[in-house]
Amino acid sequence: MAKLTKQQQTAVLSVSKQLLKGQTPLVSLVAFIIIAGTLFLQSSNFFQDEIPTSQVNGVVTTPAATFPADITVADGEKVIVTRILDGDTIEVRQTNGELAKIRLLGIDAPEIAHNSKETTECYGDVATQVITQMASPNSEIVILKDLTQPDKDVYGRLLRYIGTVQYPNLNMYLVANGNVYLYLDAKRTSYEAQFKEALANAQTQGLGLWNVATCNGKR
Repeated sequence: MAKLTKQQQTAVLSVSKQLLKGQTPLVSLVAFIIIAGTLFLQSSNFFQDEIPTSQVNGVVTTPAATFPADITVADGEKVIVTRILDGDTIEVRQTNGELAKIRLLGIDAPEIAHNSKETTECYGDVATQVITQMASPNSEIVILKDLTQPDKDVYGRLLRYIGTVQYPNLNMYLVANGNVYLYLDAKRTSYEAQFKEALANAQTQGLGLWNVATCNGKR
């Protein structure tokens, strides 16, 4: 439900006063409380258009807008997720049966500790939980290569965009919802402009790790 404008609120109050003329004090009081309560809820954003959300350990993530970088089955290769390694790296089983590590293009998730000598960065656990929920082990996803980028990184991981039925471009989703940082190599990706737009929206709205109550954009 959309909020009432100031003009609409003034009009409602004016009409209400006219309607309350001549009523008993009790009726007037009840009517005033109902009208005032409605205006308060409207002005405080209590009523909002319904937007599907998912929740991960108390952190609500709102699906991002559709970007031109959406991935379809026709674009890439179907694979099965076997493991989530962190917020930007997963392991999959390819159609040939081989296992491969996928480094998601365009994003940089806060690090998580893999041993006692490492430290988990702010929002690292949440970023990992989010991608685990969006592309859970044993689920089928689509991976897509960017022809402007190398096939693999220096660690031998495949550089790919990934998509699911619900989240056509998970890389973009994670940036747009503030779950990860933006990572762009020296060589421009095909969707650099869309990634930057998604990042700007997340920062402006204070989503995820950009919120002052979480990390305020700091690792």
